[in-house]
Amino acid sequence: VFRESDGALEATASASASSLTMSTTTGSKKVAALVNAPAVSVTTLTELEAKVSDLADNGSGALVMYGMETKQVTTDASVNITVTRLVAKIRIQKITNAIAQTEYASETMSIDGIFVLNAAGDALYTRGSYAPTKWYNFKEMKGECSGLLSDTLTGKTLAKDASLSETYTYYCYANPTTNDSSEDNDAARFTRLVVKATIAGKTAYYPMSIQNIEANHVYTVTELKITRLGSDDPDSPITTGEATFTVTVASWEDGTTTDYTI
Repeated sequence: VFRESDGALEATASASASSLTMSTTTGSKKVAALVNAPAVSVTTLTELEAKVSDLADNGSGALVMYGMETKQVTTDASVNITVTRLVAKIRIQKITNAIAQTEYASETMSIDGIFVLNAAGDALYTRGSYAPTKWYNFKEMKGECSGLLSDTLTGKTLAKDASLSETYTYYCYANPTTNDSSEDNDAARFTRLVVKATIAGKTAYYPMSIQNIEANHVYTVTELKITRLGSDDPDSPITTGEATFTVTVASWEDGTTTDYTI
């Protein structure tokens, strides 16, 4: 509980329930709630607004949340605070083997894993404007925050035109990056949901870039339809285009010229 006039901390408490009681003076207050978060130590509202949360502090069943209400506190006042999640939810609902090349039509596709690359790893508790300074699974799958960012799959095989209709869900912090990069540098880049598959003994990655990720928003891939062999790099988006190939018959080359008398 902070005084609205100068942001000074007046009271703090914690509980494992959705309500608690604190003693404070009457007057206009800003009341903040942190849920499923580590304990923070502040003496002013300004200090709280500068506090940064780490994605690793979340669990699939215990997501970090924050909320604030301004309230004129009187004797025996009751304050209801709505909290929202710091994470965004990314999910994929269906994967279909629609590979078009006849050479692979008779091959069974194995879906080996699904993971998130370039996951923003830090954010302000207050959900203010913030450029991430920490990244998980940056440019490659490193197994970081596995309970939030990845699944290893076994026994998920797809014949031609078959689908895996199961929902897989992941969580990351907001990523405001506007310019993508897949080059070998340290530049911020889009967050990518990646499906790893094996086709005819070849590993293939199918990265799907998700732009402008915001907290407490859900981003859903309803279906990934695989029509071609994927990338060999999980951080390189697959782009397609047309190329013209011209076949030219080479001129005859001179061999030997010989007279024979037999």
